[in-house]
Amino acid sequence: MQTSKPHLLTLPREIRDDIFSYLVLPPIVYSSAPDPNPYSFYRHNHNVNSDAYLDTRVFVPARAPSSILATSHQLRDEMLDMTARLINAMYIATNKSRIELEKGILLNLEKIAERSNDDGSFRITLEMQRPIRGSMGAYVPIRDTPSPRLVSMAPLLGRLRKIKFVVWGSWEWWNPVSPEIIVQRLKKAKLRAKAKKIQAASAQGADASAQSLQDDDGAPALESRVDPLFVAIGLLMKHFPLVEDISVDVLIHMSDLRTWDLPDVSYEGIRPWLDGPIYPPDGRRLKKAYRRLMVYESFGSSRLSVFYHKLEKWEENKGQSKNRVIHVSEGSSEILDEKDELPEEPPFTKVYDRVETDAGHNG
Repeated sequence: MQTSKPHLLTLPREIRDDIFSYLVLPPIVYSSAPDPNPYSFYRHNHNVNSDAYLDTRVFVPARAPSSILATSHQLRDEMLDMTARLINAMYIATNKSRIELEKGILLNLEKIAERSNDDGSFRITLEMQRPIRGSMGAYVPIRDTPSPRLVSMAPLLGRLRKIKFVVWGSWEWWNPVSPEIIVQRLKKAKLRAKAKKIQAASAQGADASAQSLQDDDGAPALESRVDPLFVAIGLLMKHFPLVEDISVDVLIHMSDLRTWDLPDVSYEGIRPWLDGPIYPPDGRRLKKAYRRLMVYESFGSSRLSVFYHKLEKWEENKGQSKNRVIHVSEGSSEILDEKDELPEEPPFTKVYDRVETDAGHNG
């Protein structure tokens, strides 16, 4: 029995695209785990053993209706192409009214911060080494796989050209050096105690010195640490094969910035990631990479301020050489007081070029 083709296919492609533009669904935010009940004292109990994924939240600026996707392969591809074009064109504006309605809910402050900075990009929220708190304490989950919801959007993800990551990090991520330094100080204290024993017992000095050297070699190597954000973005980028424009916004609460024991330059602990590639090289040729560090003041003015940003743009070579020139711009500003009036973004004070020696380098 021969089935008739859908009536939409009898129309010209231009008319079908116009129809598809009216069928696109509005933006939505998906969460990889259910939000806790703010009215339940034991609201965290059911989440203690739940799965934790790389993506905490996913903001989809435009969606294709399932009724069209299930009609035919051709209409499905055309609808997905239309949705991807709308997302790549950054046509979605922030839903300010919805943000205002949720300002009174403390649990949604981070969602408010993320939405207030939306530019229409497909956005993924990541949490770096943040503990999950429950009635029995807190633990840091292992996040090494994307959520099923994100994986199910693979047909759309494979068409996107740009993506934005929003990162909330813990103190351990912002200041990764401190725990190792504490361990090294303990090691050195033990070495000093052994040195005193060596002086007191010269007969066993050679054996004690050899043992002390072994203990010193066992100290953790700071240079060998791999940034978890570097790894997480690399794992997620495997699902976005066509992305050539990537943005990463690292957010921190003003209260955390003031109370955490961070270095004088607050981002010194993540300097290796800021100076290096955003994620492990995968052979793609990026066109733009933008990193920003932002502080969020959730009470009173409720504002987002950028205190460091770095923009990298790749210049396509016109010759046969595979190496490309990268134009790099950096800028930073100090945050002295919560009442300070800061510009939306500090000016670029450091501008330079570098040559990409490896075609697979990513920022």
